[in-house]
Amino acid sequence: MPSLRSDYTAFCSQMDGLVALCANVAPLEAKYRKAVAEIALIRGFDLLQGVFLITATKLVCGATYLDTTRASVLLPARSQATALTNMTTHGRAKPKIRMQWSKVSEIKDNCRFVINTTEHFLTTLTNHSGLVDDMRNVRNRIAHNNSDSRRKYQLVVRRHYGAEMKHISPGTLLLSERFAARLIDQYLTQSKVLVKQMLKG
Repeated sequence: MPSLRSDYTAFCSQMDGLVALCANVAPLEAKYRKAVAEIALIRGFDLLQGVFLITATKLVCGATYLDTTRASVLLPARSQATALTNMTTHGRAKPKIRMQWSKVSEIKDNCRFVINTTEHFLTTLTNHSGLVDDMRNVRNRIAHNNSDSRRKYQLVVRRHYGAEMKHISPGTLLLSERFAARLIDQYLTQSKVLVKQMLKG
């Protein structure tokens, strides 16, 4: 029987490591502090995407939540590979060529023919979609820096500063002391809350 316990433990351990890393950047020069925060954001969001994928596939394969309850699965699978194949083909007129795990709407579409749409895993993601969107938009601005990523990043800046401010880099945004808690700390801590709630921990 597949288990989500080890995945949850590993996720929390790695996120705690990122939190500790960001808590100890003060001795560094400003440019290095910003670089560390940006790397931590990218890594943290990658960890989130990974736990979204593993949760979906393991629930389909019969894994229980951390409280031992079971998900409402429409098409059970015996392996994670089969679960992923079913997500791309079952119920679809054409196979889904590429599955993405960075956007809540995409995750729900990946799962819509194999997991009940009202399942706790998916409703929890919906409730935290703002966090996922913000982290993705900051992450994409760091990683890609194209016109689309810059435009979507400014949505995050506007939310926190009240206006578009093109001179505010992701590192500056993440480490700004103008917020009650730095955004990098908020994002990493809230990610842990999201996953705990998602897995019924």
